[in-house]
Amino acid sequence: MNTLIKKVIVTLLLSFCSFSALNAMPSNLVLNGEGVREKFFVDIFQMSLYLEEKKSDAKYIINSDDTMNLRLKIVSSLINTNTMQEGILDCFNKEAEGDITLIKPELDKFLSVFKEELGKNDVYDFTYVPGVGTQVYKNSMLKETIPGLDFKKAFFSIWLGKKTDHTNLRDVLLGKK
Repeated sequence: MNTLIKKVIVTLLLSFCSFSALNAMPSNLVLNGEGVREKFFVDIFQMSLYLEEKKSDAKYIINSDDTMNLRLKIVSSLINTNTMQEGILDCFNKEAEGDITLIKPELDKFLSVFKEELGKNDVYDFTYVPGVGTQVYKNSMLKETIPGLDFKKAFFSIWLGKKTDHTNLRDVLLGKK
């Protein structure tokens, strides 16, 4: 009898975890814009920006303490753990003009998510929740939570900031194209 109760509890917990994992993005968010990152005429990843309401002001979005989500779907087999980590680190360094010391612990925690094997069709959700931080999901499974608004601002800046290398992608995410 005791074993049966344990099995039922474990089954219910697993069901609950699976259900909540499907909710990587809060349902109150709306699609602000989406586009594709290309490199040398090859589609690398698709990205979508979801906000509580449509906005085109990058500075407002970056500095906002509102719930929001960036979704990244890998569409190329050219992306692997090394290229993802290097690319993200390069973007952070560029945005911070080489001084990432203020967010280094958070950045290291964030980059650790990409040590796990990744590949074509993997979907990452980066959901900022006020008071919680930036939740990182891979294929709807929560992998890490990076606390703090400062990290969120830095992360959203690499995609939406003035120094981004992804200007076409930025503009479609902001609904300008």
